[in-house]
Amino acid sequence: MKAFFFLSLVVYINQCNSIRQRFVILDNLPIYVDTDYKVNWFQAWNECASRNMNLISLDSEEKSKDLENALRKDCDTGTYPRLWLGGTDLATEGRYVWTSTGKPFDYVNWSPGNPDNDGGNEHCAYIWEKTNFQWNDGNCTIKMGFICEEHPVKYNLRKNFEETFFGEA
Repeated sequence: MKAFFFLSLVVYINQCNSIRQRFVILDNLPIYVDTDYKVNWFQAWNECASRNMNLISLDSEEKSKDLENALRKDCDTGTYPRLWLGGTDLATEGRYVWTSTGKPFDYVNWSPGNPDNDGGNEHCAYIWEKTNFQWNDGNCTIKMGFICEEHPVKYNLRKNFEETFFGEA
C-alpha cells in the first residue's frame, strides 16, 4: 500500500512537466487543454467538435494573457508544449481568421517574423514552444496538442441567461 502511494505521488509530481488533459475556466469560459494527445490541426478541430467545443480563438490580449497565466500555473519548468489554436489562412493566403467565428484576427501575438508561410505550407496557427506564448504559423499536418473552448455563441447565450436570471455572472 505504501509503495502504491509513493508511486502515485511520483506520477503526480512528474505531471508538472505536462498539463496532459484538463479543463480550465477563463472568465467563465470553459476551455479544454490536451498536451498528451498529438494530432494534426484538422484532427484537433474534430476533437474539439466531439466535445461540443471549438479550437480556441485568442481574439483579445486579455484572453491571451489569461490563457498564458493558466498554462504557466500548471508547471514552472519554463518548457511549454506546442498547442493548436483555431486560426487559419487556408481560405485566403495571408488572411488569418478564427474558425469559430470566421472573423479576421484583430488581436495578434505572432512571434517575430511570423506568419511567414515557410515553404509555402504553413496555414494553421499554434502557440510556439520556442517563444513566450507567441504564435507561429505551421503546417496543418504536424501533430501537437490543442486547446478547445466553448463556442462563443453558446458562451454568450449562457452568460446573458445567467446575468438576466441570476444577476451578475
